[in-house]
Amino acid sequence: MLRHINTLAGRMVLYLVAALLVFMVFGMTVVHSQLVAPRDVLKNQMQLAADTIIDQQAKGWENDLSTDELSDRGILRLTRTSTSAISEDALRSTSVAEELKQLAGLSPTQNVFVAYGPRAGLLRSIFDYIDADGIAKTGVLEVLNVSVETAPGEWLNVSVAPAWHRSAFDFPFFMPLLPIVIVGVVGAIIAQRATRPLNEMAKASMRLADDYVHEPIPLRGPVDVQDALRAYNDMGKRLEATVTRQRELLSAIGHDLRTPITSLRLRTEMLSDPAEKGRITRALDELETMTEAALSLASIGHSGESPSLIDMSSLVESLCEDLDSIGMPVHFSQTFGHPIVLGRAGELVRATRNLIENAVRYGGCAKVSLQNQANTCSILIEDEGPGIDPSQHELVFHPLVRLESSRNKDTGGHGLGLHIAKSIAMSHGGEITLENLQPKGFLARLSLPVTHQAGMLA
Repeated sequence: MLRHINTLAGRMVLYLVAALLVFMVFGMTVVHSQLVAPRDVLKNQMQLAADTIIDQQAKGWENDLSTDELSDRGILRLTRTSTSAISEDALRSTSVAEELKQLAGLSPTQNVFVAYGPRAGLLRSIFDYIDADGIAKTGVLEVLNVSVETAPGEWLNVSVAPAWHRSAFDFPFFMPLLPIVIVGVVGAIIAQRATRPLNEMAKASMRLADDYVHEPIPLRGPVDVQDALRAYNDMGKRLEATVTRQRELLSAIGHDLRTPITSLRLRTEMLSDPAEKGRITRALDELETMTEAALSLASIGHSGESPSLIDMSSLVESLCEDLDSIGMPVHFSQTFGHPIVLGRAGELVRATRNLIENAVRYGGCAKVSLQNQANTCSILIEDEGPGIDPSQHELVFHPLVRLESSRNKDTGGHGLGLHIAKSIAMSHGGEITLENLQPKGFLARLSLPVTHQAGMLA
């Protein structure tokens, strides 16, 4: 039973019930504070009416107060009429009228009528009830109407505002909004507390997808959320162990292959047949290239190089100059920005070089430029080759896949270059996309998240 209550759904129900209980307690406290002493409220209204009558009597029953002054005193109306403003069928109280005469210092024989009435436009409270004198005891919602005969055919009419009208707290209008506010606030707190562990799991999943390094998430929250976090931790731990074993195996195989490759090279040098020697040498070169590529793939994210802030414009320009100096047809277009990326420079150089070498190998040349946007730096590498069928754009990123027939049958390659480049891009939170250009040509785009801009070139 407790386990069902300590679930995400159970906690939401408990929190909402608690919010409604808080509202009910608060509302009943407010109502009680306003209605607990209706006679005191009535006395306050009577005293205010008596003070107004005394003031008007001192002025010869002439009203010289402005509307604002009356409102400040809590008086809704102060008029002089030829007849009483309180109709004969209104609910009157003789005992309250007599008490008011004494408070105002009026003659015992003077005609004074007192009645309660709702203010125009207001709903009567559901708490209304009538006392023994026939007066509604909800003074907080009722107007006290007083009519005093000042002379034959002359009446002074005073209407005293209800208690709530004379305070800043208009609970008749505020109370319906209160549960919405309370439940809304509590709901926001519930959602924030409930989704915090899930948000942490989402961020940890993105980090795990980048470098396959698992960071355990603390178990907290409802039991069902804890179950999800525990399952994620177990999955991340197993995934990290599996990838680590694969990398270690790949690295071990690569290292072990270097010795027999070297031995075979030495034996090849002793061959007397030049044609046979050439074929074996080419096979060993390809095998050595694949071995080095496998070692590079195994070391992505585990090369020991610490991430640092890298000026991508300088990195790409320097790489293009190096490749151009060894005879590769590589041209770099200077850009106006210096986007800064947090990453491992050696790996980013390797990924960019693989893309450039692919462009030169299959497209005859490489035109390199940078596209600098607010949050993304894109390295654009164009060639003049025939391109790749769009249905195979994703296939070329698979390891050991070579689409020779789609480009140039005379070129080589070990089928790991694009896979390594994409793995490096993903480990840096980026991506590689491919696009055929018109009328011919091919574009590879390496996009990376930008930390900040180092400045602008003139």
